[in-house]
Amino acid sequence: MDILFVQHGDYGLAYKNMYTFKKETYRDQFRSVRFVGDLSTTHTIRVLSFCARPHREQLAANLWSIGLKKGNHFKAQLDKTLASFKTDLLVCRTPHRQTLKWAAKNRVLTLPCFADTFSNDSLRSRLRNLWLGHTLKKVLKPCVANHSLNASQSLTLLGIPTTMIIPWDWSPLEIKYIGKPFPSKNHIFSIMYIGVLSQTKGLDTAIDAISNLKAKGIKVILNIAGHGDLDYWRGYTKQQGVSLQVNFLGTIPSDSVLDTMTANDAIIVPSKHEYPEGLPNTIYEALASRSPLIISDHPAFAGRLRENVDCLSFTANSAASLASRILDLKTTPNLYETLSENSINALQSLYIGSDWCDLIESFIDDPENKGDWTKTVNLEYIKQHNR
Repeated sequence: MDILFVQHGDYGLAYKNMYTFKKETYRDQFRSVRFVGDLSTTHTIRVLSFCARPHREQLAANLWSIGLKKGNHFKAQLDKTLASFKTDLLVCRTPHRQTLKWAAKNRVLTLPCFADTFSNDSLRSRLRNLWLGHTLKKVLKPCVANHSLNASQSLTLLGIPTTMIIPWDWSPLEIKYIGKPFPSKNHIFSIMYIGVLSQTKGLDTAIDAISNLKAKGIKVILNIAGHGDLDYWRGYTKQQGVSLQVNFLGTIPSDSVLDTMTANDAIIVPSKHEYPEGLPNTIYEALASRSPLIISDHPAFAGRLRENVDCLSFTANSAASLASRILDLKTTPNLYETLSENSINALQSLYIGSDWCDLIESFIDDPENKGDWTKTVNLEYIKQHNR
C-alpha cells in the first residue's frame, strides 16, 4: 500500500539525525521516526512535513520525505503535492483542514491522529471547531485519535462521539530516581522550564514571576531549555531586571532531560489557555525525575493530577499566582517532599489509551475497522471501565 503521513516537523532531518547517531530532541522522537521508516519494508511510505526546509528526497527504498514551507503559495503547493501522490491510506498528525478536505474529496481512508486540545472559549475557536468538525465528518476514518485524556475529550466539541475517539500516548518512561529531600536552608532555589520559547507557552509568565519574587527580596533561579528567539528573551529578562537569575541552556538532548530536571528543585509548565496542548512530555518527565511540578490551569491538564498531592497549579498568565506557588514550594518542606514522593503514582496515572505505534499498526492492518479494533480502546470504553 501507499501510505502518506502528514505532520509538522522535518521528518527527513530527524531520520538523518537518527542514523548519524545524533541526539533526539524529544522523548520517543526516534522511536516514531524508526517505526515509520520500518513500514517502508512492506509499504511505500511518504512523509509530508510542514517545516522550514523545502525538500523532496528519498531516504531509503520506498521511503520519501517531502517538506513544504508555509508562506506565499503554500495552499497551491500543498494541493499540487497531494495530487501528485498515489495514496491508499493517510495518517494526518495535525488538524489541518486543507489536508483533511483533500482526503474527504478523494475518499482516502484516514487516521486523524492529533496532539491538540480544542476549546470553545472564543468566537474564533468555535468557528474553527465547527469547520474542522464538519470536515472530519466527511473523512473516511475508523476513528479520531488524540494525545491524552482531556485532549481526547475535547474532540466532542467538534461533534465527534466518544465511541469514535481514541486516546493515545507514548511509551512509559523508565523510573530511576529516588524522591527528593527538601533543599537545604542556604540553597538557592531553582526552577526549570523546558519547551519552545514562546509567550503562549507562558515563558513570559515564568520570567515575570521571578521578577515578582525578586521585588519581595526572594531569590529564585530560572533555568530555561528550548529553542526560540534567544535575543528577544534575553532582552525580556533584562527588561524585567532578572538577567542574573535566568539562565538559557539551549536545546537539551532527550536523553539528558531527566538528569537536568533532577538537578533543579522544581519544574514549571506555565502554558496559556490559547496554546493547543495535548499533555506535554515535560509533565511526564518532571514526574519521572521526581521533581515537584507546578502547572498552569490549562484545560488539557485539568483533573489529571491532584492539587497539593501530585502537583501545584496556578492561574495561567498570572505571574503573581505562579510566584505564590513557587514560594509555597520553597518554604514548605512537607509539601515539597509529598509532591516528590507521590510523583511515581502520579506518572502512572497519566498513561491512558493506545501506544502510538500500536495505534498506527491497527489502522494499517484494518483501516475500515471491520474487526472492530476500536471497540476496547475508545474513549467511551475507557471511561466506563475506569482505565
